Amino acid sequence: MNGLKLHYFIVILLVVMFVPGCVNDGTFRGNEVIEDHTQQNKSNDREPSNSNSEIKKSLSYEEFETLFHEIKDHLKVEGYEVKSSTTGIDLTVVDKDLTFGSRDWLTVDGEFHMDNGSQSTQNSIFLENEQSSKLISVVIAYTESYMGEDMVYYLIDNDYPINQNLAQTTDLVTISYKNLIITVLQTADSQAENEETQKILRGVLEFLE
Repeated sequence: MNGLKLHYFIVILLVVMFVPGCVNDGTFRGNEVIEDHTQQNKSNDREPSNSNSEIKKSLSYEEFETLFHEIKDHLKVEGYEVKSSTTGIDLTVVDKDLTFGSRDWLTVDGEFHMDNGSQSTQNSIFLENEQSSKLISVVIAYTESYMGEDMVYYLIDNDYPINQNLAQTTDLVTISYKNLIITVLQTADSQAENEETQKILRGVLEFLE
């Protein structure tokens, strides 16, 4: 009888020692074990998600201005010369309904300030070829929306039933760079050439890479 009691005592002792170990790893429900994911979840919370592995950083307004002046002062394209540019304080007033009702001025806050505190959201660089037969305008516009780096639009109008005499005098391409919109517009006195527009664009891209 004493042997039987000793046997039960040993069994109970083993159960008492075994159960806490199971509680750390999981919880019993009948014959099933429910895994404890607490530690796993904490570990997952510390791991950065793949979607955030690359930080998409927009340019500040100061960086936008710095980039504009760098391109204006150092853009070199064979056969072209920078003739003029905006000064950084050029302000453009627009009809508010053309901006979806968001602003009256193309400035950061959409307003005009008499103390010269207005920050224009667009700057332009004007280049001409040696014969002054082609004018190329590079317009850099600042926004607060990140758009990535890509080509947004390339003007194709030579296959449509329109006045080709007019259509052939212009060429236009638009790209996005972070939160900037950059447009290169060619105006020619007779025939615009795609290669010339692309040559200027490639010169601008050198400042963005």
